[in-house]
Amino acid sequence: MKIKNKNNLIFSIIVTLSFILVSIGCAYSFYAIIKCKNNNNVLKQENVNPSLIAMTNDEGLISLDLIPNFEQGYELSIINNSKEGNALTSYQLVLDVSENSVNDELTYTLKGIATKNNKEIEKNDRNKLIEVNKETKVPTISTKLGSGVGIIDTGVTHKYTLTFKYEGKENKSFKGKINITN
Repeated sequence: MKIKNKNNLIFSIIVTLSFILVSIGCAYSFYAIIKCKNNNNVLKQENVNPSLIAMTNDEGLISLDLIPNFEQGYELSIINNSKEGNALTSYQLVLDVSENSVNDELTYTLKGIATKNNKEIEKNDRNKLIEVNKETKVPTISTKLGSGVGIIDTGVTHKYTLTFKYEGKENKSFKGKINITN
């Protein structure tokens, strides 16, 4: 009888530990993955729909050595790779500023296109890009880019170009990071 109770206890412990490990694995699957194009670094980002994958050239980091008449584009793609059909989701783009020695001379614009199966598609209620068409002053603190949220349907890719323009007279610097949030 004692051996049967020991076996039941060991079996219960194994089942409990297996359940805990599976639960932890499922919890990690609810993080969005930000994957870089030029290297294999993978970053985990909390509070974003797990079907969204954002790809940038350099982990979302932006480091600009600004000289007079500087202009540079920064590319970012967001993909809704949900396995469910019509899995509509939304997101916001946030610029987290870590260093900005520029006053009002650094501006940005954000332009994008939406594609599905490598063909450009129209903007509509199920496909909304975040855009900033007018040159806007880059803030000295972290801020949401544009107004509103992006809405993206299953299988759609939003390709953005974030363009920085500096019209100051002195050399300056800017550092920040692009994040995706709900």
